[in-house]
Amino acid sequence: LIIQPGFAEAHQRLGECLYANGQFQAAEKSFERALTIKPDDVEVRYSLGKALYALDRFDETVSAARRVIELNPESADAHNLLGAALSSLGQNNEAREIFQRVIEMNPYHASAHNNLGHELGRRGQILAAIASYRQAVALKRNYFEAHSNILCAMTNLIEPPSNYLTEALYYGESIAKKVSSQFTTWQCDPQPKR
Repeated sequence: LIIQPGFAEAHQRLGECLYANGQFQAAEKSFERALTIKPDDVEVRYSLGKALYALDRFDETVSAARRVIELNPESADAHNLLGAALSSLGQNNEAREIFQRVIEMNPYHASAHNNLGHELGRRGQILAAIASYRQAVALKRNYFEAHSNILCAMTNLIEPPSNYLTEALYYGESIAKKVSSQFTTWQCDPQPKR
């Protein structure tokens, strides 16, 4: 960037690295710099929308997602981002319709199934929400947020299903595998030596 400050891809890649490390404001600035060089770059504009969403700037996320959709109407990810931002703004009916459209565009979009589950749950359609969350898990086996959503939705049923404990156990085991890989096993004597 020092040698070639007008190299849009370098600004984009820097923004992606910053985003991956949770530095959303800095990522936003990098994406905006890239867009000053290549204003119609769909990928960069989508990345900017994700950064804005992570910063809870939902109105701006809506604008960014709509611009991506103008440039690439077939972008299921941009539609999903738009739906998520609208949902965060309380525009739940429109968000639900968008998530359904995303699933029509790409039935394998796990995030859209999960997001649709949220919207169905808000409408009191708990069984439909659970089915949507389950579809998300079927598409993305270790989708921990969707697993958690299944269990939360089940607690809203008047009579939780008989497989509730099995579902909870499966989720617990999945989480334990993910978390345990981050720690080393220590060998400890059952009786400390003094």
